[in-house]
Amino acid sequence: MIQRPLEVVKYENQKEAPVSIDLSGCRILLAEDRPENQELDGFVLRKYGAEVKIAANGREAIDSVLAADGDQPFDAILMDMQMPVLDGYASTRILRKRGYTTPIIALTAHAMIGDREKCLAAGCDDHVSKPIDTLQLLGTIARLVRDTEEPIAQKSGLQNEWDGLQTPPQESDTPVQFESSGRAATGPSDAVVTGPGNPLQHTGESKAGEPANELPIDFDALLRRCLGNQTLAESLLQKFQIRVESDFEQLELGIATGDADAVRKLAHGLKGAAANLSAEGVRRAAARLELLADENDLGEAIVCLEVLKLEWDRCQIFMPTLVQLS
Repeated sequence: MIQRPLEVVKYENQKEAPVSIDLSGCRILLAEDRPENQELDGFVLRKYGAEVKIAANGREAIDSVLAADGDQPFDAILMDMQMPVLDGYASTRILRKRGYTTPIIALTAHAMIGDREKCLAAGCDDHVSKPIDTLQLLGTIARLVRDTEEPIAQKSGLQNEWDGLQTPPQESDTPVQFESSGRAATGPSDAVVTGPGNPLQHTGESKAGEPANELPIDFDALLRRCLGNQTLAESLLQKFQIRVESDFEQLELGIATGDADAVRKLAHGLKGAAANLSAEGVRRAAARLELLADENDLGEAIVCLEVLKLEWDRCQIFMPTLVQLS
């Protein structure tokens, strides 16, 4: 059993969300294939009054738009750009060619120069990168749907309210119990040692010399992203846990068969989900694997996958049940 102080609980069970914005009456289509991302984004949007419909891939998104357009059209689409069946780029281009003018906001797990421009070129109106910044997402929706002229934080005094989430106060010294699972923990140095042949070297998304005390999951950051809802945070981690072993099997198959495109897409999805869960080690390893696949260089991919698995093992050791001790 691993215990830690309960440091972030201020907004749990709070009836009102800590941001003053109203999306009541706004119908939003969320096109996203990862269940944990669907749950997180859907929760945040509904918290602020939006009606949300989920599409698990680009083809479902197009079908949903066509079915709703004559009856109750959507006010905005949140479009993940990397989805199975039909990705967000192709889906957006198809909708625009059909004359669809509703705002489309791209969601990507990229944070590189040129990503926003690529999304705009496909026909998106704006771009929000993962891990999703709730303030940025809500502000982007409000600006495009409500046609606000000022940044939403300035217009509603929202920034001051949001500041409370950036540095949450300590509410209690009562420890929280974490249930252990998986194999023995692997220390950060096992996964991030630099040197020749290290699969995590020379990636634009990795930082040299990660801190030795980096937690496998920054639960405080995850809880803030969930607006203090501890039950939601646990549910997201459980959904990721259910899917990740299947992802590993598919990655092994893709590497064995030399299917770089399949490896890239799987690694990309893992990277975005891990970022939203504040699992930085998993995100970093998945980002490196995606980069290798994008360059069609799978020579080191199996080593990188092993690093990814080790990072996930570390996460399982810290995977919280978060049962507050009485």
